[in-house]
Amino acid sequence: LNGTMPRPDEQEHRPLFQMEAARKLRVFLGQSTGTPSTDRLTMNRDYLSLYAAGSSVRYYQYPNSTKLTLGMFRDINRWLVGNVNAEHDLYTIRD
Repeated sequence: LNGTMPRPDEQEHRPLFQMEAARKLRVFLGQSTGTPSTDRLTMNRDYLSLYAAGSSVRYYQYPNSTKLTLGMFRDINRWLVGNVNAEHDLYTIRD
């Protein structure tokens, strides 16, 4: 939220991420348009990089705020429930 992906030093000549691992990622990106630490161009570039690598990416933009909002938390909660719980059986019989 309101941040960017880490980037290696240009002199290291390392890729941003490993392609095979990126294909398995599920990513939530959220940006407030009023946040000075991130700009829309950088967030769009991060989104496109992950998407092109095959990640499942959800990208949300929130209007004119510099703080985390209830709307952000609702979206994160919805995303977590839909992605984390979707992979596990919700009903388990234990011996």
